[in-house]
This record gives sequence, structure tokens and C-alpha cells, in this order.
Amino acid sequence: MQLLDCATATGQRLGMPDEQAERYALETVRDMAALLGGCQFYLPKGEALGRALRDREIYRLAGRVSAEALAQRYQLSMKQVWQIQREQTALHVKDVQRVLF
Repeated sequence: MQLLDCATATGQRLGMPDEQAERYALETVRDMAALLGGCQFYLPKGEALGRALRDREIYRLAGRVSAEALAQRYQLSMKQVWQIQREQTALHVKDVQRVLF
């Protein structure tokens, strides 16, 4: 199973011993199956994935790291950082709040 092999390799790359990496992979695949099993979903790759992960990290760090530092770290303008924070906040709110109408 390619997904299991990929998750095992990720655990090993992160420095986990082989047995721990295999347990990590099994649990990860089980969790993904519970969340996504039977569903079709879009998983971006390349630059789109890089941007999505960067934007998620900017959202995670917002409030703990200044917008100026984030702009410098990711080679963006402060305006871009603020826009990403607004977009990610809207996505987060959409994920956690039920639709009222």
C-alpha cells in the first residue's frame, strides 16, 4: 500500500525508529480512512500544495509572530500576510461553524 509506505518513510525521515515509524504510519492511515474513506477529495501538489501549507503555517503562527517577521520569513509583503491571515481565518471559521441558512 503506497500510502502506508509513504507514511512510514516520513516517520523514518523524522528520525523515528523503524517500529515507531510503522506504528505511526498505521495510525495515520487509519485516521485518514476514518476521515476520508469513501470520499473523493482534492489534494493539491507542487506549487499549489506549497502555497496551501505556507498559508496554513502563517495562520498558525499569527498572533505569536509579527506580520513583519512572517513577511520576511516567507518573502511576502505585509499586505500579503494580512490577506492570507484573513483568508485562513475565514476558512477556519467555515470549518468549525455550522451553516445557519
